[in-house]
Amino acid sequence: MKTSICHLRLLYCLLLMTGCFLVPAHAQDFPDFLAGDWKVEGKDNYEHWDRLNNNLLRGFSYSKPNDLPNVQEYMEIQRNKTEVVYNVQIPGAHQGEISTFVQRKEGHQWFYENPSNDFPKTIVYELLDPNKIQIHLRNETQDTTYTLRRLEPSETSGNGYDEELAKRLGADDRGMKNYFFVMLKTGQNKTGDKELIQQAFQGHMQNMDNMVKAGKLVVAGPFGKNDAQQRGLFIVQNLRNEDEVRQLLLTDPAIAAGLLQAEITAWYGSAALPLYLEYVDKLIRKK
Repeated sequence: MKTSICHLRLLYCLLLMTGCFLVPAHAQDFPDFLAGDWKVEGKDNYEHWDRLNNNLLRGFSYSKPNDLPNVQEYMEIQRNKTEVVYNVQIPGAHQGEISTFVQRKEGHQWFYENPSNDFPKTIVYELLDPNKIQIHLRNETQDTTYTLRRLEPSETSGNGYDEELAKRLGADDRGMKNYFFVMLKTGQNKTGDKELIQQAFQGHMQNMDNMVKAGKLVVAGPFGKNDAQQRGLFIVQNLRNEDEVRQLLLTDPAIAAGLLQAEITAWYGSAALPLYLEYVDKLIRKK
């Protein structure tokens, strides 16, 4: 009996180490490699993808006539509990409708299929190597193929690569970095104590200044009135994990008092984002 238990424990550990224990197949097949900038070989057409979190990629394809970007498609790849879907929207076409394709994967090929779509019914992203992708657009009678090459950071910057600036901003080779997106919603504390509410939100405003000075808060702002009880957002940086984000947020009196509650999502965006902070004070007219 003891031997059997030991064998079960060993098997359990092996499954955990190999990533095969209770992990859905689709969870291992998310095309993270797409994040970055790509160019169609032989043409002036491009794709740009951002990894917003571990379950969401958003991108767009565009051309550059006269060096001015012209967006051709908006794309999104999202992983949910049961599948991965690819959503496509073409500006000015089909009354803005979104076409949804369902993912399946074979080897180094990611298939996105929608049998009810006219063309394409199938979109295939074939990873040839880490820096080259072949794309197939197919239906019963057509098969259009083209190749994308990953662009180096120096190719996407009009002023050339600035190593010192990239290091200061914590940029990776794609000019990107990890942030956390914080959605602020109405909290559970429904108190009518006006003095408490006033003091808490005065502290909320002061605490935002403190977070900016500490190099943590990058973006903040309120939402307009909505039915989702969404009050505003933060984008924060230089934090290693959600626990550190929550510790930072508890320094906000409105959050600590339960007047606001926070939903935290990992976000991957341009490392240049904090640079706009240098101009904030110059845009505020003093009374």
